[in-house]
Amino acid sequence: MDILCERFAPRSWWSLLGTQAVELWLICGTAALALSLIGRPDALHDFSAFVRNALTSSRTYGVLVTYLISLFFGGALARLVTGLLTTSKEEKPVGMYGAGSIIGILERILVTSFVLFWPQLGAAAVGLIFSAKSIARFPEMGKEGGQFAEYYLVGTLTSFTVAIGAGMIARSYLLG
Repeated sequence: MDILCERFAPRSWWSLLGTQAVELWLICGTAALALSLIGRPDALHDFSAFVRNALTSSRTYGVLVTYLISLFFGGALARLVTGLLTTSKEEKPVGMYGAGSIIGILERILVTSFVLFWPQLGAAAVGLIFSAKSIARFPEMGKEGGQFAEYYLVGTLTSFTVAIGAGMIARSYLLG
């Protein structure tokens, strides 16, 4: 599957998500088929019922909306808030172009997941994510009179606030 996609599909997030969904479907379908061949004839029916129930469940759509809010609203709000902090329009970007946005997306996915699905571990996991980011950015923290540290903290805390809030609201309404 990966070889076909590498050859024929354009490199984009949508093609990656599509191929991963197809691969997941193939793996689950193959497992259900194998189980039905070795003596569990109801496995294929159980798999299709599970998929049908997941696709028609309001919880599934609620979780999807939670992630979309966390990702898109969180990113937009973090850009807006940190944009208010910049002192000039000609600031040089630090690091690779776009890496901060990708890191923000990944951190919001992780934080929302921890809060939504693992509430007993969520606070510790969020602390570990924040610590790992801080350690990675530590060399830049003292530069420019502390301006980068303030910029980093405001952006990260804004992003975390949206992700934690979305996860907590979804957990209380969908899973609670």
